[in-house]
Amino acid sequence: CFALTKFYPTRYGRQEELGLNFEFKLTDYAAQLAITMQADKLGLVKDEAGNPTTIREKYFNHFDIEKPNPYLTHTFGINLAVITQDDKIILTQRNAFVTSKKNMYHISMNEGMLHPQDIDEHGQPSFLKTAIRGLWEELGIDTDGKNIEFLNFGALAHVNEYAFLGRVGVPLRARELEEIYHARAKDRGLETHNELYAVDYLPDEIIRFVNEHSPWTPNGLATLYYVMGREWGYWETKAALSRNPTKWQELQR
Repeated sequence: CFALTKFYPTRYGRQEELGLNFEFKLTDYAAQLAITMQADKLGLVKDEAGNPTTIREKYFNHFDIEKPNPYLTHTFGINLAVITQDDKIILTQRNAFVTSKKNMYHISMNEGMLHPQDIDEHGQPSFLKTAIRGLWEELGIDTDGKNIEFLNFGALAHVNEYAFLGRVGVPLRARELEEIYHARAKDRGLETHNELYAVDYLPDEIIRFVNEHSPWTPNGLATLYYVMGREWGYWETKAALSRNPTKWQELQR
């Protein structure tokens, strides 16, 4: 797996377009689980005065998004919302057997970057390869990645978890995608329930589904917000939220 160690702004190409450079280190999922599960155990670490404290108190509660903490090993993730040919957005629900975010609703795909599977031709970690692999393993979707669009990048402060949020349009109707999912998705039923939710790709319908189902993963809610903003713009998204009042914090409980 890859863990983010540093990122900083840069410019690319002849037009000097603004971008970000990312630096990673190798880690493993077991280390992430160990840190997450032991975050509230007193005495594993000490504070600046040398007194026993918890990992959460020492690191998570003093989180700086611009400076990934090298002591908190968490895999870098890719979160994508899938939009079908018949204008449906595919949503999922995590099952009760996963280590974290049990039974929480989520967007279509969530995949961590792996080594060496997600290395490009230059030997560098590839966000696109992670996304393509995740769509295949989790949903059975075979794509070249041309329609994948990364919309934002950020972190969850309470777990030091960095990720890309985005969307992808697929040339499949929702019913076809569901059939493919049940026929060949490698991870079907492992992290998520077998049922997929095909919701009308309209801001009011998306928010209505969100309000009627909970709890939600933070990255799931954030991805939906940026997808709606990208598709319908800030003002229409805001208007839809006004028509369907949403308490985001309560949806995550």
